[in-house]
Amino acid sequence: MSFSLNSLSVSCLDVPAAADFYRNVFSAPTTADGESIAIDLHGTGRLELIPAQPAEPSAASGIPGAAYQRSVLTYILPGPSDVRAVMDAAATHGADIFKPARKALFGSFSGSFMAPDGTVWKLAAAGKDTASPEGVARPTETTVILGVREPKASKAFYTALGMSVDRDYGNKYIDFVPANGASRLCLMQEPVLAKDVGAGDPHVGTSSVTLTHHADSQAEAERIVSAAVAGGGTQAGQGNALDQGSATITDPDGHRWLISAPRP
Repeated sequence: MSFSLNSLSVSCLDVPAAADFYRNVFSAPTTADGESIAIDLHGTGRLELIPAQPAEPSAASGIPGAAYQRSVLTYILPGPSDVRAVMDAAATHGADIFKPARKALFGSFSGSFMAPDGTVWKLAAAGKDTASPEGVARPTETTVILGVREPKASKAFYTALGMSVDRDYGNKYIDFVPANGASRLCLMQEPVLAKDVGAGDPHVGTSSVTLTHHADSQAEAERIVSAAVAGGGTQAGQGNALDQGSATITDPDGHRWLISAPRP
């Protein structure tokens, strides 16, 4: 029994414009599939940009610091010069800079911004400056940090679903072993996470990010949904969404997951 974060989807008001941002800022390969566009984060994760539905709140308010979505995507780079280069590119292509790139505690180097699609990104580097091959700042890892009330309680929820804890610092920070080629899932208290990236009120807005897990079978998907509901989560939508091969659930803090399964 295992559970992992396989990919992320981001609801966008303008999918082509969001894709252009990631191509220009991350030099990330893209693949179009109908109205959606997939972003390959250089083998360390995958974003799917999807059109926002009319009923969904606007992801980006246009006011710096006012659209914090209770989740942060972290792009971990080899060195400080890579962080500076990506931050400069983000600013050039319309990002709202929350924290400029600078040296942080314990020798790390980081900065943060809100992309035009409303997602909040933190760039970080712990290593010494090295020249990136071919001039492209490729990440060594990407993570998704969820802002939650109590990381220890959220850890219990996710381990019940089948995730394996990697690093556990109690209510300060907890993360899980990532799936191969996917982003790592992490947990932090909402106010601490907001302060870390220089965002606004952590309760403002609804997350435009949906986390995705690809179950091996319909039975496995049903087990995950049952475990989520038993652990304090909810199943969203009308009727039995698993009949269509997938279900949407939320964890106890309201973060959305799409549980997909092969059709019978």
